[in-house]
Amino acid sequence: MKLRDIPYLMWVAGLALIGCQQSNAPPTPATPVEAPGPFEAQIDLDGRGAHIWCYGRGSPTVIYESWLGALGESALPLIIRVGSVMRVCVYDRANVPGGRSDAAPYPRTSLDMVDDLHLLLDRAHIPPPYLLVGDSFGAMNAILFAHKHRSEVTAVALIEPLAPGALTSMLAAIPPQTEDESPGVGHARRRIVGLLTNNSEGIDLTASEAQIRGIGRLDDLPVLILQAEFPLTDWLPCDGAAHIAVEQAWRRQQGFYSKLSTRTSVVSISGGHDLLGDDPDAVATAVRGLITGK
Repeated sequence: MKLRDIPYLMWVAGLALIGCQQSNAPPTPATPVEAPGPFEAQIDLDGRGAHIWCYGRGSPTVIYESWLGALGESALPLIIRVGSVMRVCVYDRANVPGGRSDAAPYPRTSLDMVDDLHLLLDRAHIPPPYLLVGDSFGAMNAILFAHKHRSEVTAVALIEPLAPGALTSMLAAIPPQTEDESPGVGHARRRIVGLLTNNSEGIDLTASEAQIRGIGRLDDLPVLILQAEFPLTDWLPCDGAAHIAVEQAWRRQQGFYSKLSTRTSVVSISGGHDLLGDDPDAVATAVRGLITGK
């Protein structure tokens, strides 16, 4: 039975198990889909397999770029709420822990991932226009994709986006290490250093940030920034003045995205860094609004 033949509720239940199941089947060329709808395939990217699945119908197609280290299935809350009015496609980047796509040589950069995604969409016969949704680190890939393939992208939504220079600025905001510092401060420092030097996907964040800084402007492309009212509280717990300084550095660097387009809007949503988990209804409503204007 193919995915497109599975009733919606059964598919949703099964999707939660995807990350625990590894496929040994070799990548195969995708067959064209006569009518956009549910679709799942392992696509050959010149010797590497990339796993993609889609649900729903309608245009544009929503393409979800996950946060660093996250499986494509992390978009399930968005799929459930947007798949009834638009098609949503998610995929596992190469090297994502537990992912169903094959590993790729690393270090990797945003440009490598954008090129993979564009080839994947082409070979899976998923045509533009695309509405890109970039979550945290995924924002960098979404913006770079929009820059490289501007004619194929109708809008971009950025969920609590990680901006170029944000991690370095946050690290600089943390006081120097002392013997009596709180566990929260030490944890925050170690986590940021780990993301910069040894993250789970083998991504060269410094090189990726340079690529994003070099894109210039996106003219009048609609760009929606979804900001958390309480950023970092669930992702990078810190303490007291240090937390305030780190949070300010995070928000200050996010300003990078607000300058990319003449049609940028910002929506504040109650929640922490995991906005899609904290308030999926608000996120889905904002994403749909990029197309419907409501």
